[in-house]
Amino acid sequence: MAIYHFTTSIVKASSGKCAVASSAYISGSSLYDERLGMAFSYKNKDEVVHTEILLPSNAPPEYKDRSVLWNEVEKVQNKSNSRYARQFEFAVPNEWSREEAIERSREFIQKAFVDRGMAVDFAYHEKDGNHHIHCMCTVRGFKPDGKWDSMEKKVIATDKDGNRIPQIDPKTGQQKVRVRPGKGAEKLWKHITVKANDWNKRSTLLEWRKDWSEHCNKYLAKEDHIDHRSYEEQGNGLIPTIHEGYAARQIERDGGVSDKCEINREIRETNSMLLRLKEEIKQLAKDIIRKVGDLLGRITRSSSTYEATVRASEVSRTTAEDNRETGGRESITDLPTLIAKSEEVIADTTRLINEEVNDSARRTITRTESPDSGRGIEETSGTEPAPEGGIDFIIQSFGPTPTAEEDEVDRVRELPVEDLDSSIERELKAVNDRVEEFTKSVGGTNEDSGEGVKREDSNTPDLTPGTRGEPTEHSTDVQTGHGGFGIGFAR
Repeated sequence: MAIYHFTTSIVKASSGKCAVASSAYISGSSLYDERLGMAFSYKNKDEVVHTEILLPSNAPPEYKDRSVLWNEVEKVQNKSNSRYARQFEFAVPNEWSREEAIERSREFIQKAFVDRGMAVDFAYHEKDGNHHIHCMCTVRGFKPDGKWDSMEKKVIATDKDGNRIPQIDPKTGQQKVRVRPGKGAEKLWKHITVKANDWNKRSTLLEWRKDWSEHCNKYLAKEDHIDHRSYEEQGNGLIPTIHEGYAARQIERDGGVSDKCEINREIRETNSMLLRLKEEIKQLAKDIIRKVGDLLGRITRSSSTYEATVRASEVSRTTAEDNRETGGRESITDLPTLIAKSEEVIADTTRLINEEVNDSARRTITRTESPDSGRGIEETSGTEPAPEGGIDFIIQSFGPTPTAEEDEVDRVRELPVEDLDSSIERELKAVNDRVEEFTKSVGGTNEDSGEGVKREDSNTPDLTPGTRGEPTEHSTDVQTGHGGFGIGFAR
């Protein structure tokens, strides 16, 4: 798995370092320091698999030889506090092959450092699971003629509005003026010394760190992306490890236990536990969201079914009142309309109840033979799915088929007018008895007490209005006015 590591340091005289020795170390080569009169050899470094020097276009070509390059650097940087080079070390993703690592690292170095004017000496190291780049960059750029550029320069100072600041003569209080032969009077302006480039700025370093992570991520899968920000900047709550150093690792290699390495092992174990907890919490949140969504869906379906049941009961009650007032005569002429309306209400109610039965999958409804009519239902509690056809199967088990009912309606329409009263009363009474029997079987109200029938499965909603605290005055029988769920004019 790719990790992010990008550090920088300065090779400087004040710390007893020299540029030639540092170059020999990262390149695994032998170099002679002309200033010190010493040779430095690191040819036994087996992890060095590639070395290269990159130069800007205006640098002398002989600087392709690292011995020439760094001896020239020490000649121009000749003070006791001189800085010789800026050194970088950054991890290369283990997912890359050797050729990919070298080519992609070269691409980054060229854009980040060489194009800014630096000469760069870099080497690619491969250890077990530790692939990384070392590069040394010159602290000076080059002039167009190939000579070393200055590290500092003087510029005219300006105020916050961008106006030049004049040099004031303390005697006269006026701007200083000097007279130069052949040029006349010349006003003097205040000058300040600034760095010749922005290579030492913190913002530039942060830019390089970000650029390296983005450069790597172009070639990595999304799940392997690296992040240049610290744990604190990322806000992930993880604990940063501490720097171990060469001495601590040497203790571990010799069979000892380094305090720094032990601390880092504890930190990594803690971070691993935190990551596992975060994944478990994330998965738990997904499960909660899914279950809440399922519950809301069931509540919505149950609410729709209940509303359809109430509408059906209201139609039944209204029809019963009309029949009591007119003796059933005024409804005779509207029989086709009433039948069509009742069919629509029953179809709607049947569909909603059918969805609730099939979706809950908590009750088993099986068809059994009734001793009286040869038809009926037996309801049991269980986890098996409802029989194929759901509530439609129940509805169809009571009464004639649709074709037979259509024939029944045609027969009623052909009756003489004087026989319609008794015929309608018989037909509605028969239909009402079947609906009432079905109501009691699937959880309707008790005919005597008006109380809801208690089901064995408490998770299945009771759709009877009376069990939800609603009035139970809905009429089931248009002639007798029995309480409970029912539709007096439906098939």
